[in-house]
Amino acid sequence: MAAVTADTHSAVWYLLEDARLSIKAKQAMDKAAQNGEPIYVSAITLVELAYLIEKGRLQEQDLTDLLNALRSRKSNFKLFPVNLAITQT
Repeated sequence: MAAVTADTHSAVWYLLEDARLSIKAKQAMDKAAQNGEPIYVSAITLVELAYLIEKGRLQEQDLTDLLNALRSRKSNFKLFPVNLAITQT
């Protein structure tokens, strides 16, 4: 199994074990984590979370939970930058 990439909501829903995360997405993220593969989150996700918190659609704790997962050596969540090469693929 290869690494997976999570968008903003799927990353938050996975961390919160929220039922809105599709079964297929949960299985892919679980399998990546079990196999020691990364779950990539775009740097823009952090900006989007701040925006969604500002608009009252998500809680500040959601951002804190994701930041903690990104900082933890035990977590498979890894941050990747948004750069020109990515935008052109």
